[in-house]
Amino acid sequence: MSVGITEIQIVKKNEWPDRLNQLVLICVPDSEIEVVSAKIANTFKGLTNQVIIHCSGTVGLSVLHKLEQKGATVGCIHPLMAVSEATTSFNNVTFDVCGSATFIGFAKSLIHLLDADMVVVEEDQKKKLHIASVVASNYLVTLMHLAQEIADSDSQNQESLKPALLSLMQSAVNNLEKSSPKEALTGPIARGDVETVSDHIELLKKHHSKNLDLYKILGKATVDMLGDRITQKEKNALIELFDES
Repeated sequence: MSVGITEIQIVKKNEWPDRLNQLVLICVPDSEIEVVSAKIANTFKGLTNQVIIHCSGTVGLSVLHKLEQKGATVGCIHPLMAVSEATTSFNNVTFDVCGSATFIGFAKSLIHLLDADMVVVEEDQKKKLHIASVVASNYLVTLMHLAQEIADSDSQNQESLKPALLSLMQSAVNNLEKSSPKEALTGPIARGDVETVSDHIELLKKHHSKNLDLYKILGKATVDMLGDRITQKEKNALIELFDES
């Protein structure tokens, strides 16, 4: 794959190169990155011309230390998107990037050629950002599943409701593009509507008790986020509902 800088070489699980190109991406499970890095360092003599990158969202730079000792420029580039063999474009995707100033300069050029964006993070930020990414992406999918379950117990009806729920989710994302989470929120908690929230809790107790705790946890976090958008009296009443056993 040519990006105008060099030929990119991808090292995958159970595949081993006979030689190294200038740019090498280590794309293996997180637990194997250090092993593969050590194997590259032990197999190839001079690495002063190589830029070697791993693509993990959680692993830091220390796993590439042996490569750096051999003269390679090393770093981490992790796309904030779901990537598969079918991925053909990184247009407008944001990558979190970690490494030396030299590596950051190289990464900036590479990511520009991919029509993508980047955010530079320190090594100790990577895991926090990865957790945030899981909450924002993976758990959003889980919330869709739970919303469908709550809306209707029949799986066929659940699927028919999906477009309506997706449209609602998209409208929330659109609001977030224009304002902060606190300002973007709509719904009963944002209105301080204690009676509606109480009704929700009673219905969940009767018909969807397994989802009740999550509703309360998210509700309490939402009240905390709102600050002065609702009165202290409304906050207290909502928190009391969310705290009750």
